[in-house]
Amino acid sequence: MRFWSVFFFAFVANASMLVADQFHYNNVIVGDRASGMGGAFCAIADDASGVVYNPAGLAFALSNDISGSANAFYQKKVTYKKAAFDEDFVEESQGTVSPFVGALGKLDHIMPGLVFAFGIFSPDTELKDQDDLLYKSDGSQRLHRTANLRAGTTKVGVAVAKRMGSGFGVGFGLTYLMIDELAQVYQDVTTAFTAVELDSSNNQVTDSSGNAVAATYYRYLTKNVRERLEAQAIEAGLGLQYALKKVSFGLHVKVPFIVYERYSIGSEQTVHYTDSEGKGVVDITKAGLTSSEAGRSVIERAKSKKPLKKLPTEVRVGAAYFASASLLATADAIYYSETKGDLSSYERDAVINYALGLEYYITSSFPMRMGLFTNNDSRPKPDSSKTNQRDSIDYIGGSFFLAMVQPNSQISAGVIYQNGTGKAQKISNDSTIQSVTASSTTLGFSVSHNF
Repeated sequence: MRFWSVFFFAFVANASMLVADQFHYNNVIVGDRASGMGGAFCAIADDASGVVYNPAGLAFALSNDISGSANAFYQKKVTYKKAAFDEDFVEESQGTVSPFVGALGKLDHIMPGLVFAFGIFSPDTELKDQDDLLYKSDGSQRLHRTANLRAGTTKVGVAVAKRMGSGFGVGFGLTYLMIDELAQVYQDVTTAFTAVELDSSNNQVTDSSGNAVAATYYRYLTKNVRERLEAQAIEAGLGLQYALKKVSFGLHVKVPFIVYERYSIGSEQTVHYTDSEGKGVVDITKAGLTSSEAGRSVIERAKSKKPLKKLPTEVRVGAAYFASASLLATADAIYYSETKGDLSSYERDAVINYALGLEYYITSSFPMRMGLFTNNDSRPKPDSSKTNQRDSIDYIGGSFFLAMVQPNSQISAGVIYQNGTGKAQKISNDSTIQSVTASSTTLGFSVSHNF
């Protein structure tokens, strides 16, 4: 009897049941110009978002700068093919986030070529509110599932840069990172099954013809899980930028250090059985089941677990080509190292993402910015020989922004869209792998002022 076959999200020991999407690194692309260029900004990071992409680029800023992104609407949809009673299962999440607020100041009065910048930004946010009631067509199984997730990652960064000669800059940055996730999932599963009846001596009950008597029973299982993760870290970054007349190159290395981490998970479940009419709790030994399969249990895992322990080191390299006064092309490659912790559900493989960006001035006051980027999953692809594995979804995204530029300010608006495909094991203790499709849309709006 596969009682657990409709128990979603792999509720097993040491398995996180509903973590936020920390396993993709381009969920929200931050920055004024950078968001329009798909995040390909390492070689030209000459505004306040250099705190994120490359602090060395700050050394090439032409003026003081204040920039900010107004609330951006973020919506995501993930579809698991044939995962629920041979029907598609859909999860949706959304959020409203201010991707970036920052400022840059030139400090030539202190030291020629010295620049300081700070930024407050949110690279990931998610709000999920699911309420699903699912039935199997023959009425033998029913699932009621509610899931609520509130998660966000916030960073506060500062950086200094120094220009060395006409074409070389070096920069150093420190970023304070805060992760806060709270997830609650409730599931109520009803399963009908047929079993041979046993008498008080555990012998089969037979009819007048000597045939075993079978009866229908219902198994009711409820489970409630609450999970909380809080973490804080310091990221230290070193950047280099080298610029020639037509081309520019950038390098940025960020190494994070966990300074605080607190994780807890509580679980409670109840199981009981009734007869074919759903009346009264039956003596389950008569159905050939042991008493350990019914009752109520509470599980509270130790709060000392450290699922993160270490965050990935990031190495970003970029190049830019200034084709003309009105056309700029950029490209970045970003490497993230693997990480391991106390819980396998939070472990990440090494991953590489790529970004291409284009900026074209239609007129001297109206630039168009476009980008193409990857958002690959740091979780491994599910293996059909294993069970209770995590999702793995790789995305390809594009951005398109239009801006209006004045001598001392600019305003821009646009959209970032991502489409993904992958594999998942949505059913616990089952090696079946489902195909997954996913999409996300972010609407962005930003302003900046130079002085």
